[in-house]
Amino acid sequence: MLVGLRQTDTRLSKMTISKRAKMIWGLSLHSWEDLMRASLLIVGVAGLIAGLSTWFVVRLQRAEISESKTEFEKYKQDSDERISLADARGAEANRIAEGERLARLTLEKEMAWRSLNQEQSARLIEAARPFQGQVFDLVTYQDDPEAKNFANVIAHALIDAGWKLEPPSAFLAFQIELGVKFEIAPSKEQEFAPAVNALTEVLAEIGIAASAGLRDGLEKEKSQAIKVRVGKKPERVAH
Repeated sequence: MLVGLRQTDTRLSKMTISKRAKMIWGLSLHSWEDLMRASLLIVGVAGLIAGLSTWFVVRLQRAEISESKTEFEKYKQDSDERISLADARGAEANRIAEGERLARLTLEKEMAWRSLNQEQSARLIEAARPFQGQVFDLVTYQDDPEAKNFANVIAHALIDAGWKLEPPSAFLAFQIELGVKFEIAPSKEQEFAPAVNALTEVLAEIGIAASAGLRDGLEKEKSQAIKVRVGKKPERVAH
C-alpha cells in the first residue's frame, strides 16, 4: 500500500515538472501562440500601413512633380511673354530713336547751306567749258548769307570754265525766289539754250534745284548775257 502511494506521488511529481517545463517567462504554449498571432497581426497591419504610406508618398511625389512641371511651364511661358514684350518695347524704342535720328539728319540736311564739293564743282566746270567766253550776270539776295555764298560758288565755277562775269546791276528783293534759275532773252534762245540746259542738268543731278527760262526784259537789259538768279534754298524756306 505504501509502495503504491509512492508511485502515485512520483507520477504526480513528473506531471508537475512537465507542466512547469511548458511555461516560458510565465507564458504557456497557448499564450505564446496567441502572442505570435497578435505579433503577426501587428506586423501585417504595420506592413499594410507601410504599403499605404509608400503608395501615398509615391502619389504625392508624382503630384508634386506634375505640379512643379506645370508651374515651370507656366513660369517659362510667362518669361517668354515678358521677354517678347521687352523685345517688342525695345524694337519700338529703337524704331522711334531711328526715326528721330533720320528726322534730325533730314532737318540738318535741309537747313545746311548749298555747296559743291570738288567733284561736283569739276562737273559743273566741265559742263560750262564748251561755252567758254560766255557772258553772264549773277544776282542774289543781299540779306541771305546762304544764297550769297552759293552764288559765289557758282560764279567761281563758271569763271574757272572761262565764262565772263559782268558787274551786278541789281539784286533780288521784295519777293521770294527759290533755287537757281538761268534766264536768257527770247532772241538768244537758240544760241544760249544749250549752255543753260547743260548747267541746269548738272545741278539737278547734283541735287540742286535749278531751272531755265526766257525773260523778255533781257532784250533791253543785257541780251548778250545769261542771267543767273540764285534764290533761296527751297528746304530752308519751308522751315
